Amino acid sequence: MSLLKKILLGIGETGRRNLSLFVGKLFFFILKKRKKDVLNNLKIAFPDKGEYWRKRICYKTYLHFSQVFLDFLPLYFASDKWIKGKIVINNLDTVKDLTTDTGCVIVGFHFGNWEIIPEVLVRRRFNLASVAKSLKNRAINDIVRDIRIRNGMKIIDMNDSVLKMVSHVKRGGILYIIPDQYAGRRGRDLDFFGIKTKVFIGPSRLSLKLNVPMILATCNLVNGKYYVNFDALKFDKHDYSEENVLKLTGIYFRYYEEKICKNPEQYFWFHRRWKKR
Repeated sequence: MSLLKKILLGIGETGRRNLSLFVGKLFFFILKKRKKDVLNNLKIAFPDKGEYWRKRICYKTYLHFSQVFLDFLPLYFASDKWIKGKIVINNLDTVKDLTTDTGCVIVGFHFGNWEIIPEVLVRRRFNLASVAKSLKNRAINDIVRDIRIRNGMKIIDMNDSVLKMVSHVKRGGILYIIPDQYAGRRGRDLDFFGIKTKVFIGPSRLSLKLNVPMILATCNLVNGKYYVNFDALKFDKHDYSEENVLKLTGIYFRYYEEKICKNPEQYFWFHRRWKKR
């Protein structure tokens, strides 16, 4: 990993862009199983689009996430000056205003570059914990974890007791969760791109149960820069109930649907999103 860090930091911005183009094109042609998954997910989400469109978006998806992957290490080891020149943040005051007297839940999706969202907040001294699923390879998991926490981010394992999450929010902390993977038997039924799927409802439960705000975050790549945006989710029913939990979950799923439709190549279609069809 140290060698990879030296290479990625040493070749500079232009070098990483050129390398990401090569890697993206290479993986597009050799990872046939993954490409099949992407094309199948695109067909489910966009049934009215033709085969040429789906292949073009699939190709762009490979290029996008090759760049995101190669930006992973430089992001965490970069100077604040580099961060300010590379990342534009919109509506940061939304986070400041909603966390003055309480904790909050920030929701993100596997869209754009979700790693940047918590990193820009901890660099501004926000008390943030990310909920993350452990990787199967323990050695790689430990390396990735150490990289993520080096600038002050806390990590709560997805399989840890929910009490850790509750405790962090009750102490005024920000909890960052990405709940868009297929939830299987543990999930609840909800439409995503008009198709029933099983979704995680943990963020909505925490927000309503603890009576804390929810913020929706995105980070998109535009002409070589990352644009981070924070939107407060407005929901007028604050009392906790399973009905309200599902309604709140539906609101942010529709929010991200609209965002994905504008930049479909920046969504992580490699993951399973719906039950096998």
